[in-house]
Amino acid sequence: MQTTTKIKSLDNASSQEKLLIHKAIVLQQEIINTLNFRMKFESTKFKQNDGLSSLQIYNKVMSGFSNLTKYEDFCLDYSIEVFLGKKGTLAATNMNTFKIFLNKLSFQHWLNNKNGVAYCAGSLFHEYLHTMGFTHSYLPLGTKRKSVPYLGGAIMRDLIKFKLGGGVLTPLKN
Repeated sequence: MQTTTKIKSLDNASSQEKLLIHKAIVLQQEIINTLNFRMKFESTKFKQNDGLSSLQIYNKVMSGFSNLTKYEDFCLDYSIEVFLGKKGTLAATNMNTFKIFLNKLSFQHWLNNKNGVAYCAGSLFHEYLHTMGFTHSYLPLGTKRKSVPYLGGAIMRDLIKFKLGGGVLTPLKN
């Protein structure tokens, strides 16, 4: 069974921002359904992992479970809003509503970068992992860079950059 991605809501985004977000979500769906994603995810040593192994985290991602939907539907559901935030903040997740907020300032970089869609997709996936309940410290240094959201977002970003650069990905077999 393929895992899908879906935008349930998208608020306060310009037409350019909407287009970039939609491209990022479509690429995410392609990436998560590859052997490359599975192997990279399963071989990563995550910190702040809620006591789960990399394989258990991968399976949870593929199940589509999040606190937004509260069930496994094999679909990553996104509720997104674009907001004007502080410089240096790419995105955030409201842990009460599980809505993902993308900083309008981030789009200045993403829209003017050949890999901007990969950075947008990585940030969205990082925030999606928060909706699944994974957290990280907010200290500037430490284990946050090895947390599930940070490393998961980096895996997504890097595989999309690889694909956009002409790399070949291996689809999962059904």
